[in-house]
Amino acid sequence: MRRVAVSLVALPVVLFALLVAGVRLLEAVPQPFTYDALAGVGPLFIFATYFVMGCVSVPLLFLATWRGWVSIWHAMTIGILSGLFAIVLPIWPMLVDERLHLHFRLSKVGEGYPFVLLGAAGGAIFWLLAVYRNPALPPENRSSTI
Repeated sequence: MRRVAVSLVALPVVLFALLVAGVRLLEAVPQPFTYDALAGVGPLFIFATYFVMGCVSVPLLFLATWRGWVSIWHAMTIGILSGLFAIVLPIWPMLVDERLHLHFRLSKVGEGYPFVLLGAAGGAIFWLLAVYRNPALPPENRSSTI
């Protein structure tokens, strides 16, 4: 179980490194994130990731484990739900404001697609680090099949 705990602690740092690497590769492409914008927000991003993991990811992981859902697809689904939570929570007042057009509200949700992608990547990375061939887990939970 130590491997699971270390994976949960290391995952936000790995996700931030992936985000920075992706922004570095796509510097010429217009996007919501730029390298300059990410320069000083590393600790904030990592803290926010821990917050989302504590509120959404870890409870959903406990629920999925209790139900016996431990495949990579379930981990990625939990990551996607965590990414959606990270998008919807800050813009919730805007989403429920009836004075704004529906198209505008949905476009604000659509602008957060990197968080959904990071959530899916985080779920897959967590599964690979914590679950895949982990001898501390029961054999049916550490399947080598993806």
